[in-house]
Order: sequence, then structure tokens, then C-alpha cells
Amino acid sequence: MDKSKNCVGKDNFERLNYLYQLSNIMQSKDGQNTSTLYSNLFISISKKAVQRVEPEIKRTICKKCHNVLLAGVSAKVRLRNKKLRWICNRCQITKVFKAVPDYQLWIQDPQSVVETLKY
Repeated sequence: MDKSKNCVGKDNFERLNYLYQLSNIMQSKDGQNTSTLYSNLFISISKKAVQRVEPEIKRTICKKCHNVLLAGVSAKVRLRNKKLRWICNRCQITKVFKAVPDYQLWIQDPQSVVETLKY
């Protein structure tokens, strides 16, 4: 017998994945308003379904205007003093992240993984 657990909220994960991909595609095709609409839906569905979003995905969405941040397309990226700055072209909000080579998020640490669910 297989003892693998079913993933709760699989349909929400699939919907969030689809909306994020659609938002990225629309942003790269100069559909800024539709891209913002899809990323807005992405954020509201993740909050309503209480689904955790990966930090890599969170970092690509502007907190103020919910625009998808693509380097050179919808955001300027600057590296100064071991800090990576993403500047949104739409609302001029700046996101700052550490740019140290050996820096690792807690979620990327192998010891932080409790279990892995298979779909």
C-alpha cells in the first residue's frame, strides 16, 4: 500500500501557478494592465485560500501596484554595496534584498523541509 499523502488545495495551487504564468507572459508582451489584473487575482486567491507562496515568487511582485517585476521590462535592477535593488517602473517602489553569495533563505535550507507532498 502506498502511504503518500494527498495535497490539500491542489486545485488552488494549480490555479495560482496558471495565474502567475499568465501574468508573466502578459508583462513580457506589453499587456501591463492585464498582467496587473492576473497578479492581483493571484494575491487575492492566495490570501483567501491561505496558501503560502514561495519567496522567489513573492519577490517578483510589487507590493504597491501588484505589477510583475521583470528585469529590464517592468523594473530596474541595481546592485550596490551587496544589496540588490528592484525599482518598479510603474510606482517607483524599491525592494531591497541581500546579494551575499552564501546567503540562503530559511526555506531553502534542507533542514527546514519536514515533508514533501507528491501530486
